Amino acid sequence: MSGPPQRFKKFDNAKQLACHAGVVPFENSSGTSLQSKPRVSKKAHKGIKATLSNCVMSAMRYNTHFKAFYERKLKEGKNKYAVFNAMKNKLVRLIFSLAKNRQKYNENYTCSLV
Repeated sequence: MSGPPQRFKKFDNAKQLACHAGVVPFENSSGTSLQSKPRVSKKAHKGIKATLSNCVMSAMRYNTHFKAFYERKLKEGKNKYAVFNAMKNKLVRLIFSLAKNRQKYNENYTCSLV
């Protein structure tokens, strides 16, 4: 069987899934009069978002790459909740890519783009 699993056919790319899960911040502005910080949508799928939160907590504890990413962003002065949300987005993209390519996660994988 080729292609992504049935449940991932609803979304064409990882960004659409991330938006559905509510982990992509959007800016709310109206011309030059209203400027605010980018915020995630309240229309998100709460179940997916809650599951991603649990996954990220586990990844921060047991996965060296996620733990290093979290600590690096905190040292850069980022807000811990913004970093946590970025990690959820990163996880969605990783899961989507693995499902689409029908691969298992390899912690030692290195990208060799030249």
